[in-house]
Amino acid sequence: MFQLLEGVGKVPVMCAPSPGFIVPRIQALAMNEAARLAEEGVASIGDIDKASRIGFGLRFAVLGLLEFIDWGGADTLFHASHYLRNSLKQDRFAPPKIIENKMETGDIGMKAQRGFYSFDDQNVDEYQIETLRKFIDLLQHLGFIASPKEASLTVREEGIKKH
Repeated sequence: MFQLLEGVGKVPVMCAPSPGFIVPRIQALAMNEAARLAEEGVASIGDIDKASRIGFGLRFAVLGLLEFIDWGGADTLFHASHYLRNSLKQDRFAPPKIIENKMETGDIGMKAQRGFYSFDDQNVDEYQIETLRKFIDLLQHLGFIASPKEASLTVREEGIKKH
């Protein structure tokens, strides 16, 4: 089945039978939280969409959610989750047991060489540089940052205008 799907340009994943499977479960949580932000008046609908599209969506086009936890550290997620749970008085923000377990074992991500992924057999600096390059390429492709050539021209043009 995987070969058939890959043969027609799909990217299959393996998933145990579960209500909602993978994407709809993650998507439902994110969309419900965005609706809560609007309901609570935390930000305008447009700003919530802009933040989720540019600040949330783009990074996960380059890094998967669990890979992103390893990048920043399960310890960061652990403390941020407790802060949100305590500040907002909502248990939905509590870290899951797997994050608590990673805190206990020290498997908190890249800085420990293991988290959800093992980084023992790869050069973490090279991995980080390559990942950042992909992110910058995506930002440039979408027009959110200028290419180095364009940025250099803009700086020179502004410098000429100022002098």
